[in-house]
Amino acid sequence: MNANNQVASVDAHRITLTQLDKVLYPETGTTKADVLSYYAAIAEVLIPYAANRPATRKRWVHGVGTSEDPGPMFFQKNLEPAA
Repeated sequence: MNANNQVASVDAHRITLTQLDKVLYPETGTTKADVLSYYAAIAEVLIPYAANRPATRKRWVHGVGTSEDPGPMFFQKNLEPAA
């Protein structure tokens, strides 16, 4: 396993978090680890509001790029079978 990877336990599930140093928001330098840390910090408040609500994810292949050139993106409406 890469030194930048981490294994997290959520309920009875073990999840490997990869590429934690990947910059997702270049204009601010925000990394994947920063985003995951933020969601973990607000999960207790966010989850009750987000539960059982439809969601569409907008995904950028290599992070969001810049405001001038956001880079290639796509909408993901369905969860993968492993999600």
